[in-house]
Amino acid sequence: MSNITKVAKTMAYITQGSIGLLVLSFAYVWSDKDIRTEVLSQYLIGIDRANISTQSLLAGFLLSAVLFAVLIYGLSQCLLFFKLYQSGEIFPEKSGQYLSNFGTALFLLSPATILIRSISSVIFSLHLPQGQKEFVVAIDGTDILVLIIGGLVFMVGHILNIARTVAEEHKQII
Repeated sequence: MSNITKVAKTMAYITQGSIGLLVLSFAYVWSDKDIRTEVLSQYLIGIDRANISTQSLLAGFLLSAVLFAVLIYGLSQCLLFFKLYQSGEIFPEKSGQYLSNFGTALFLLSPATILIRSISSVIFSLHLPQGQKEFVVAIDGTDILVLIIGGLVFMVGHILNIARTVAEEHKQII
């Protein structure tokens, strides 16, 4: 088994395990009131959780589910990418497509996170009296880094598609 095959197999297991853990964690956080409150308090500092309406919690769940879906989609594309390389082939047919899809998911994750954080700040402060409602727009270095890495991975995926096409053309010429 070549090094690429070993690494691909290991990374496929890690990615698959990560997807499973993320699904379990997401379900656990949103099903347990105490943990949900603790998680919300990390993102919505200073807001009294005791008066948050069921509608606000439902909206928060749906918004977080959007981010979660983008993350799971990206990881599933990454998993498919690693599974392709388990065969030992250098340019598997859909490798560039899966890598580009993963890059797209990463690229979309950053602006979606910023937007959803902002919307959540409004939703979870709606129950507060006038003057205490919040609208927070937060951008940190991680958001920018994920955006740049997503664009980079997307480009590498496209380059891999082009390299595969060139390799196929060379095979036909020779």
